Amino acid sequence: MEYPRAAGVTAARLIRFGRRVVRNFFNNKGLLLAGAVGYNALLSMLPLGAVLLVVVSVFLDIELILTIIQAELEVVLPGQADALSDALETFVAERQFVGGIGFAILLFFSSIAFRMLEDAMGVIFRHHHVEKPRHPVISALIPFIYIGSMAVVLFFVTLLTAILQSRPDRPWQLFGREFGIQDVTGWGFELLGFASLVVILSSFYRVMPVAKVRLKLALIGGTVAALLWEIVLRTVVWYFANLSLVNVIYGSLATVVVVLLCMEIAAVIILLGAQVIAELEKSAEAGLPWWEPPPARRESSF
Repeated sequence: MEYPRAAGVTAARLIRFGRRVVRNFFNNKGLLLAGAVGYNALLSMLPLGAVLLVVVSVFLDIELILTIIQAELEVVLPGQADALSDALETFVAERQFVGGIGFAILLFFSSIAFRMLEDAMGVIFRHHHVEKPRHPVISALIPFIYIGSMAVVLFFVTLLTAILQSRPDRPWQLFGREFGIQDVTGWGFELLGFASLVVILSSFYRVMPVAKVRLKLALIGGTVAALLWEIVLRTVVWYFANLSLVNVIYGSLATVVVVLLCMEIAAVIILLGAQVIAELEKSAEAGLPWWEPPPARRESSF
């Protein structure tokens, strides 16, 4: 009898905490912030893809890179990956005309979404104590560090895929069972993708805010956001496959609308994860358990 009772108490605390997160998210104008982040992410998507293509294609076959990027886009933007992949293929065909200035412009537009996300995080964590303001040069470098990290990840994923495809008929032995490429590229890549998403989101919460966020809380926020993304992603995929009237209503603009909607949903989830961390830190600073809200702050009058 103790276990069901404890589970019920935990569920009630989670619901109470979730209400508090959502309420403060709206108090922080979270939807407005998510709209700004989503719009700038839309502007940054193709330039970011182009930059990654230019960097990684120096070392690996560009057709294989495009295949992997298209597969990832299909996961993030169901039904719209072909249109975005076509745009990247057009860039590949014309990349010799870009030049140094063009590459610098692409790099600048690629960093816009990261800069906007940093500003949005600043709003979510604005009540937190900042020991030392971040130097403007550091803030300017953070987007490019993330772009470089994404290029490294894309390089290793492409390399791993090439290795797997080079031995399709040679299974691996693991725990007395044979695993072929279909097994690895199925559940293995899904698990790797989820773990990578948790790491990326946790790094956002650890690095982006000016306020210092503990690693443990960053991992909690990253896990919550990744789980929300998996749930919402499957809902969005089902919706666009069965009920969506976007193509009928918007016609040729459907791709832009769907991409913008997905970017805004992703931004809402990322900022909700940040709000979870903010609420956990508020309770900890007040010496209360995580499910208890801190006392309301009184506004000073003059």
